[in-house]
Order: sequence, then C-alpha cells, then structure tokens
Amino acid sequence: MEPPLPDAPPPPQAPFDPAARPKTSGCPKPLIIGCIAILLIGGLALLGGLYFMMKNASRVLQWSLNQTEKELMTQLPKEVTPEERDRLHRAFADVIQGIRDERIPIERLQPVQFKMLEIARKGSSVTRQDVLELTRQLEAAAGKKEGQPQSGTPPATT
Repeated sequence: MEPPLPDAPPPPQAPFDPAARPKTSGCPKPLIIGCIAILLIGGLALLGGLYFMMKNASRVLQWSLNQTEKELMTQLPKEVTPEERDRLHRAFADVIQGIRDERIPIERLQPVQFKMLEIARKGSSVTRQDVLELTRQLEAAAGKKEGQPQSGTPPATT
C-alpha cells in the first residue's frame, strides 16, 4: 500500500476578493459632496462674472473695441491706403471716446458688432471694401454724417 499523499495546498487567493467587498450602490458620499461643492462654486463664479459684466459693460466694450482694432490693423489688406487706415483708427477712437463720455448708447453699436464678427470670421481674407464698410458704420455710430470732416481734420475747402 502506498503512503497517503499529503493534502494539496489550497489554491492561492486572488489579490482582490470580490466576495469581501461590501454591496453598495451609487457614488460614495465624499464624491457627491465634492461634485455639489464644485457646481456651487462654479455657479457663484458665473453669477459674479455676469454681475461684473453688467456693472462694467462700457469698460468691457471699450477694451473689446481696442483689442479688435489692434487685431484688425495687423491684418488689413495691402490695398488699404494710409488715409483709410488713419480714418479707421480715428473712427475706433471716436466710438471709444463716445462710449466713455456716455454719448453713444451701447445698443447703437449692434450693427458695428455684427460687421466686426463678419470680418473676424474672414481672418486674413479681409477686403478693402470690408474695411471701408466698417469705417462707415463706426463713424455712423459715433454720430458722424457722410462727408463730415473727421476729428482733427480740417474741413474740405471748395
């Protein structure tokens, strides 16, 4: 008869025993609390930003016009003459000054904003006609009539 074989060792345990894990459903409480806190802080920041924009709308618009002018001046087409470039710069300056002096209501600038968005979409393919049209709209928003001399420009003599 053969001697009895020793019992085989039990198989090694898996590093993670699924049976040992408690059965719960859903997210843990700290995760839920953290998500709610982030949403609250984000909501408060959004409301604070909107409040700032409402209280400082004219300053934000002036800054936006300055940035748009700087960007537009870098991408003007070569066929824009120096006089037209100066006229555009003066038109931007007149509108910004009008907003600062509260002579120009912000609502009057809506056509100008649409034209600036159209030009921004074109990028480097801006035409001379686009620049002239924007200049005319800026001058109209500033209250200048067609053919009226620009600020700092002597009236034309006939």
